Amino acid sequence: MASNMPYVQVAAFCERFTVKPNRGITITKLIDTLFAWPAPAKGQFVITPVSAVFGFKSQPGLSKRTVRLFINTPSGIRRPLLTFDVNFAGNEKGPIAAMRMDLPVREEGVYWIDVTTGGVTLTRMPLRVVFQEP
Repeated sequence: MASNMPYVQVAAFCERFTVKPNRGITITKLIDTLFAWPAPAKGQFVITPVSAVFGFKSQPGLSKRTVRLFINTPSGIRRPLLTFDVNFAGNEKGPIAAMRMDLPVREEGVYWIDVTTGGVTLTRMPLRVVFQEP
């Protein structure tokens, strides 16, 4: 890893999360497969909501960083997905972000989400999408 980059504590998809008043986050059911419906028409896509949690740990000298997520489709197309800022307090401290994301999906298969900052990929998150009728 490049020098002075944050460490990834957690990067995971989940069924849901709850933010507690003490700033803790409760994660319910980590997932690696997402069942989506209806299947999109040929050449179209569907927006599929999914929850994700990200946790980072600091290195000395880190302060604010911009995190960029990129989606990689099963057919190999890479596109920007989401951007958010995180603030580091130093030492062992680190920010945690929990969010709902809307994934544009066109095809079944494994989608990879790249978690990057400063042009460096920190980790990748796989998510299999399966189309299923309700």
